[in-house]
Amino acid sequence: MERYDRQLRLWGSHGQKWINKANICIVASQCALFQEILKNLTLTGVSKFTWLHTGEIDHDPLFYKDLAKGLTNLNTTVVDIRAQNIDYSDSAFDWKEYTTMVVVNANNKQWLENILKRTDAEMPPIICTYTKGLFGYSYTKLFVPHFVLESHPEHKIPDLGFQAPWPELSSFMSSFDISLLSSLQLSQLPYAVLLYKMLQYVKDQGVEAPSNRDIKAALNDYYLGEVNSDGFNDLNYLQAQQHSHLSTRKQTFDDLEDAISCNNKLLQSNSRRHSLMDDTFSCLLCSLGIYLDENDRNLPIDPNIPDMESDSTIYHKLKLIYQNKWQEDLRKFENIVAANFPALYRDTNLDIKGAIRLFFLHSREIKCINPNEIRLFENDGVSHPIFRQLINSQFEMGRSFESELIERAFKLTSYPTESYMGGLVAQETIKLITHQFEPIDNAFIYDGLTNNAVTLKV
Repeated sequence: MERYDRQLRLWGSHGQKWINKANICIVASQCALFQEILKNLTLTGVSKFTWLHTGEIDHDPLFYKDLAKGLTNLNTTVVDIRAQNIDYSDSAFDWKEYTTMVVVNANNKQWLENILKRTDAEMPPIICTYTKGLFGYSYTKLFVPHFVLESHPEHKIPDLGFQAPWPELSSFMSSFDISLLSSLQLSQLPYAVLLYKMLQYVKDQGVEAPSNRDIKAALNDYYLGEVNSDGFNDLNYLQAQQHSHLSTRKQTFDDLEDAISCNNKLLQSNSRRHSLMDDTFSCLLCSLGIYLDENDRNLPIDPNIPDMESDSTIYHKLKLIYQNKWQEDLRKFENIVAANFPALYRDTNLDIKGAIRLFFLHSREIKCINPNEIRLFENDGVSHPIFRQLINSQFEMGRSFESELIERAFKLTSYPTESYMGGLVAQETIKLITHQFEPIDNAFIYDGLTNNAVTLKV
């Protein structure tokens, strides 16, 4: 079993590579929340940190006396922690070298406001977090659009490519004349063949835009009624009924179109992104826009078709057709990248072949999270009552509580709250580093009094 085996199942070896290369800056006092964030990031494989501390370091028994030594037991790589006092007046501090910044329990309102309102595109994403009593929040600030390469949707809907079939697929489907096959032979066909045949049948009846209802009707009336009256209990027929919507599914990629549009605006502004991964992703996204323009806005075919009850030889041939089509499309995409961004192939720090392949494979999952104006410090910027009270407490902007119970809950000391928020902030940091899974956009509020959490955009 590999080290990090379980988390590799989440973000893969390519995601782990970016985690191992990450350089995280944490602005924090010596507190439990900082320690929890540091511990959780170290466990994932991050080993390079800069700690800008906001006070003197004492020997709190709940805090690691020797951070680097204590964390090395959690990570086989030597953990490098550069600790230094933060200079709030240093406006020239170079933040660009960091992959992500995490600001923990900051109480210097003017400094934080100035940092969050910066407009330079090379600033890394910043996660601000604060806990008090049984309550806590995290807030993510992006300075440029953040592109998610692998959003890992819970439910992936297969695309069989029937709306734009290519010659090899059409030829394979045409090789089966279902009117001449026996019941046994029909039962061995993949359900994709049945759906394709029903789609063609419906179109031959003069229906220009067949619906899912039309396909189901054709399966009942034509396939069972005229072709295979004994096929009602065949597994491929049952699968065809279950997945009939795939035959009429049209490609929709609004999220991808939005990402391409945002990226084109960034390229036109000549703004350099703050990391190699962001720059590479931007070039590939631009190339994907060119690919779509040259291919009638058709997305790359998905090489991984779903399992189907059928004869294994027939299914294997069908699977190869989809995989060969994807390889053909990949070569087209590689040529577009090479023609438009030749410098990517000269960068020795980048496995461009692997990056292109990975990007193209997950092109259907790409999403864009847009930056927003910072409104944390405005009176009407935060409407959520707990969030507002946390902000007021953090920067001593007045303390008015909705009830005596909430006031008492604010005064408690709760390590479980620190631990919970530490895990959440580490999770969001990993999302930003790997460009996988959608990060919270943009605020998360935890209410330990009622054990509820809410996300909202401010």
